[in-house]
Amino acid sequence: MGIIRILLALSVLTAHAGPLPILGSLLPGSFAVKAFFALSGFYMAMVSEAKYANPAHFYWNRFSRIFSGY
Repeated sequence: MGIIRILLALSVLTAHAGPLPILGSLLPGSFAVKAFFALSGFYMAMVSEAKYANPAHFYWNRFSRIFSGY
């Protein structure tokens, strides 16, 4: 799944910066962004279901990780 996300990110990069010398344009940028977010959402749901039994525990961990620097 990580390789697919890398290819989607490279597709967005090529949509903004132009084709890569070796790969060219991989996918249209708008499609790559939508697919990247869908795949990331699926991955987050899979991880949260396997690791957290309680949704409040997941949100507390996310809150403490994001806002720990503040």
